[in-house]
Amino acid sequence: MRESFDDEEDENEDLGFSAINKYEQMLAENGTAYFDVEEIVEIVEYYMEDDDLEAGLEACEFGLNQHANEATLMILKSEIYLDLDQSRKALETLQKAVSFNPCNSEVFTAIGSMYSRLKSPKEAIYYYEKALVYVTEEEKEEVLFDIAFEYQNLRQFDASLKYFIKIIEENPNNETAMFEIGLCYSELERDEEAIKFFNEYLDLHPYSYIGWFNLANSYMKKEMFDEAIFAFDYSIIINEFFPAAYYGKANGFIQKKEYEKAILVLNETFGLEQPHTFVYCSIGECYEKMEQYDKALTYYEKSIELDKNYPDAWVGMAVVYKIKEQFEKSLKHINKAIKLDATNIDYLSVKAEIYEDLKEYDKAIAIYESIIKIEPSDVDTWFNYGALLGDMEEFDAAIDILEKGFELTQSTELFFKMTAVSFDAKNDLLGLSLLKKGLNKFGKDITKFYEYYPNYTDNAAIMELINKNKDL
Repeated sequence: MRESFDDEEDENEDLGFSAINKYEQMLAENGTAYFDVEEIVEIVEYYMEDDDLEAGLEACEFGLNQHANEATLMILKSEIYLDLDQSRKALETLQKAVSFNPCNSEVFTAIGSMYSRLKSPKEAIYYYEKALVYVTEEEKEEVLFDIAFEYQNLRQFDASLKYFIKIIEENPNNETAMFEIGLCYSELERDEEAIKFFNEYLDLHPYSYIGWFNLANSYMKKEMFDEAIFAFDYSIIINEFFPAAYYGKANGFIQKKEYEKAILVLNETFGLEQPHTFVYCSIGECYEKMEQYDKALTYYEKSIELDKNYPDAWVGMAVVYKIKEQFEKSLKHINKAIKLDATNIDYLSVKAEIYEDLKEYDKAIAIYESIIKIEPSDVDTWFNYGALLGDMEEFDAAIDILEKGFELTQSTELFFKMTAVSFDAKNDLLGLSLLKKGLNKFGKDITKFYEYYPNYTDNAAIMELINKNKDL
């Protein structure tokens, strides 16, 4: 039977008779035939793609009988075991492969990949490092990526950064590595170091649009908005079809409160790709900031037309209707946002403010209480809650809430608001005691007290204390 297969081999190839056909005919006829390693790999991968793992495993065993301890087949066998949730057998197979192929980088890479799939990044790194000893120059980059990503899984961005930089040193045009370097610097919050790195990189590679993009993002984090916009512009000049740079540039203008310029940049993105719901929403926010509320509503509506499940657009409409004092509409829209993201404290805060405008104070207080349970350290919630109680002339309750918030957050805003509410309550003894403590501990932020209690100049005791502190 073996002879008959060999005799027909050339003819079968001419007829498109694949290794799979040859293998399945052999099985059907209960015969035998010789297959080279490449053919066995083709057969096994065919069954794996067809999700017939048992047939793939059987083909692997058949191949290993003809090519004992062949590393490629043992790696495929281990992959099948992993797909069958038999990780112990997968590891045993790869350990056996190592014993017969101790200098084969693919085996070590396969073990690293197996541990990666098993969510064991430390073990994966160990074997990827072993693979680096034996890889060819062509294979090295891929293994460096594997190690870098495993360090990211461990959230060890410093180590991850070092490996991405190694990739860039050997291949300066690797775009993926450049993106990841930007991510690592961002996660590490080493913005000044990032600016230095990207500037030095761009001195050598001035036409890297990703380099300019990463530099721009680093400037954004340092609130150097003019420099960021300049860098985003260079990224766009080099690659005019790179939408992320346009979005970054628009955000730079938004941070500078130059909303008309931001809108112009955002409109440019419509010629690059299909409109995104967040772009319409961002334009709506710009018009909202410019107090062009009808235009803002138009763009929020366009955003919702694209995606009814985009909560920020519903929030934007709620805020605009709140400003227009259409509180029932505002409440309807904020409820839609909260339905999509029930624990978002920003959305809940907007709803609380709407209830304040409706003078439904008990409902607003209930929301503030719920936000505190979700995020006890949110300063704005403690402040707004205490301010509401103060406006209701529930002064003791307001002071109590502000004090609790201060104990949790050590926020100067909460401390000086508590001080101001004490004076509003005509409790000068407590107010002066807090003010004295505040001047000693938070003197550089005393302007917050002036903002929260603008009538401070009418109180002789307050002025005397402040003037005495100035003399010290």
